[in-house]
Amino acid sequence: MPKIAIINPNTTVAMTNSLRVTVERVAPPGFELLVTQPDTGVASIEGFSDGIQATHALIALTEQIQADGWLVACADDTGVDALREVCVGPVMGIGQAAMQAATLLSARYSILTPMQRSVAILENNARRYGLDASLQGVHALNLPVLAIEKNFDLIKQRARQILEKDNSECLVLGCAGFTRFRKPLEDALGIPVIDGVQVGVHWLAGLINLGLKTSKHCTYNYPEQKTEVF
Repeated sequence: MPKIAIINPNTTVAMTNSLRVTVERVAPPGFELLVTQPDTGVASIEGFSDGIQATHALIALTEQIQADGWLVACADDTGVDALREVCVGPVMGIGQAAMQAATLLSARYSILTPMQRSVAILENNARRYGLDASLQGVHALNLPVLAIEKNFDLIKQRARQILEKDNSECLVLGCAGFTRFRKPLEDALGIPVIDGVQVGVHWLAGLINLGLKTSKHCTYNYPEQKTEVF
């Protein structure tokens, strides 16, 4: 049975458990799902330095487990390029998965992320992926990642403000910590709300079923072995 590894790139167990509940509910048939996290790194990813620390832990983790596909459950797509170098199977970040889905479901979409410092990261990623043409804005909740769980009413209020300001037709959840709120938000807002965790699992399943793997032709080839030169 093919295996998909869903990795929470931070060390917060409660977030990993929340991801496990979500993916078990939407699991594609015929796949084993492994929800895991590194033992070291950072408690949450809020900014570039957190992302770099988490990437080191992610690489070490992928060397310890076997999987046919990998989903990085951080909307910053932390370490995705690095993992594509060291993994054979397809690697996807939930940020790219959610943004891509939004462009298929709407002409205008917005992103809600926990902290203002993540706004530039998500904007840069959207430009890099070529998904910025229909992106109307990236907006911060101004709440730390680890405080999301207990603030659904605030999330809902902020989402309504964003949609009214941007006149968007779809909302992307820019953090894995939002995953449990996808359906309640969609019911409240009346538009598609996209959680990259759920979308990413199914897209990886499709790629694996088609036998597609990460290209090792050049850019994502395995890291070069270094020889000391004096």
